[in-house]
Amino acid sequence: MSKKKEMPADLDPREREWLAALKRAEAGDESALPIVQEVFEGMPGLVEALGDVAKTAIDTLLTLKFGKRLASQEAVHHKMAKLRAELLGDGPSPLERLLVERVVVCWLHTYHADMQSDNSGSITLKQAEYRERNRDRAQRRYLSAIKTLAAVRRLALPIKLDVSLAATVETKAAKPAGGLPSRLASAMSSN
Repeated sequence: MSKKKEMPADLDPREREWLAALKRAEAGDESALPIVQEVFEGMPGLVEALGDVAKTAIDTLLTLKFGKRLASQEAVHHKMAKLRAELLGDGPSPLERLLVERVVVCWLHTYHADMQSDNSGSITLKQAEYRERNRDRAQRRYLSAIKTLAAVRRLALPIKLDVSLAATVETKAAKPAGGLPSRLASAMSSN
């Protein structure tokens, strides 16, 4: 028996309409979409909360691995937050933020695949091979995400130019080699 959740009492009529439309849209009611679109346009924070696909993937993987063991799920969330903060560093670009999130999700999926593969129990050879392929694919995606993040960061590094070398090249190119060009240069500098 599932108990129907009550709507919070402190909502104003407009918020009640929005919440009802969100619930209808989640149940597949297309007629609620115009209201939902209006809500999302006015509440970008709600879009971030409901539209965070990375968070959904993380929650799904954690539920698959830990079930209702909430302390374990929370410990992994904290580990991932620490990893995310270390990888983000100071002032990441939007692309770096996306790639760091991808690295973190792939990190979780890789270890989930490792644990799934190691917990073989009594499985068929075909199931064991599937798990091993899944483990290999997860590892490749993880390494690919890391490599892509590193490449983006290398591209974003400022180009350092040896100014003394550039000045030497520029000075040599600017010096007239004698004859007419040098007389013109002298005439221009005496004016």
